[in-house]
Amino acid sequence: MNRFYFWINSVLKLSKTEANGFVILISILLLISIGNYGLKYFIPNQDLSAQDQLILDSLLEEINAYAYYDSTTHYKPKPKEKKEYNYKVRNTAKKAFNNTNSPARKTHFKRKNTLARFDINTADTSQLKKIRGIGSVLSKRIIKYRDILGGFVSTTQFEEVYGLQDSVIAQLDTLAFIATGFSPRLIFVNRADEYELKKHPYINAKVARSITAYRFQHGDFTGMEDLKALHTVDSLTLARIEPYIRF
Repeated sequence: MNRFYFWINSVLKLSKTEANGFVILISILLLISIGNYGLKYFIPNQDLSAQDQLILDSLLEEINAYAYYDSTTHYKPKPKEKKEYNYKVRNTAKKAFNNTNSPARKTHFKRKNTLARFDINTADTSQLKKIRGIGSVLSKRIIKYRDILGGFVSTTQFEEVYGLQDSVIAQLDTLAFIATGFSPRLIFVNRADEYELKKHPYINAKVARSITAYRFQHGDFTGMEDLKALHTVDSLTLARIEPYIRF
């Protein structure tokens, strides 16, 4: 240590007190550098699931849909003056009107516009917007959720779309149907990687990691019984993802 202080004194021309301060400063800088580099190994990685990402995208769409631009400072054209017309009053006697001799008036009844039922898995935004309570934002949100889901297999899944009111869901239950024999987009569990698995709304990052880890340790899955062996997958999640997976 004395040699180190002697070297600092000979090179930097520092006293022993100044050399002690210099050594402490260098030590603090090294600790800060090592701490910043090591933080990423101790802070867990927080992945957003597809459902959370969908909610964030939906909120951004609503903000953009209801944003407006204050144009009160723009030039407003002067309103046109209304012209007044003087009509001459004719001095003609009013004819007596006898209700008993007049022909019966025809009553016109307006026909109610009944919406035709449609396939929810092939419907576009124009069909969805015919339902009262569904506008541009909600129609796009329904189709987006349908795409990341792989298709609706049950009308109860309408409740999972963020922002749909009960009255809108009731109309969808009445007007929308799922075609007989419809097959959703499938996920092949033994070939899909972790990123592909967690894109599905029913599979979060934790479940996706456990599936790939099981395959690495035990080999391919053979059926639903193997999935039940995973502690991260509960019975509700298994029932929801079963129509969308193949082995």
